[in-house]
Amino acid sequence: MDGSSLVTQVEFDEVKKGYDPEQVENYLEQLGERLTLLAANLRKAVDRAEAAEARAVAALKERDAAVSRAEAAERKAAEAPPATSGGDDGTESIKKMLMLAQRTADSAVEEAQASAKNIVADARSKAAEIVGDAEQRAERLLIEAQKVGDEMMQEKSAAIVRTVSQLEARRDDLLEDTNRLGSYLSEHRQRLAETLASLQAAVAADGGLRVDPEPSLAVAPDAPRATELVSADDPPPAA
Repeated sequence: MDGSSLVTQVEFDEVKKGYDPEQVENYLEQLGERLTLLAANLRKAVDRAEAAEARAVAALKERDAAVSRAEAAERKAAEAPPATSGGDDGTESIKKMLMLAQRTADSAVEEAQASAKNIVADARSKAAEIVGDAEQRAERLLIEAQKVGDEMMQEKSAAIVRTVSQLEARRDDLLEDTNRLGSYLSEHRQRLAETLASLQAAVAADGGLRVDPEPSLAVAPDAPRATELVSADDPPPAA
């Protein structure tokens, strides 16, 4: 599985006051397309590099073959009798072929090296661009997340402050109701006491009913005691 598949197939849980799922999905889709395009370009570049390398290898083989032919021709010329002017032309032709093969091989190698260098530079540039864009996007998302978190924290703090204010207001109302009830009870007791005093004064003035004091439970001085009620002749109680 390539990087683009990992990006396009990722899923996020949806939470309250989080990121917009549609925006996140669109961004991941765009990033996946760019990664797919980069992978295709890298594949093409690798193919070009491999083709250049194959040409370079073929040129080197051709050069080696030309060198072998030239060496064989030189050995043959050394073993043969003194050559005529035509033989000199053959040796010169072989040398030219050898030089041409060398130049072809060198050109192929230089082309392969230049192509590989360009491929690496292009790949690094594209990768740096994508990474830079992803980092900027991630930074923006982080800032947005912090902003959302701060807003949520402010809302929670405001809700707590409102709740505390409501509780304090309720407490003050209860204290006020308690104070009013205490004042009412005090005034009511005072009115009852005044009414009772007025009734007692009116009854006393009219010579009517009087409230007798409660009977006393004190023993009269001449009342017999419990021990005196027991006769001296009576037997003592059984133990």
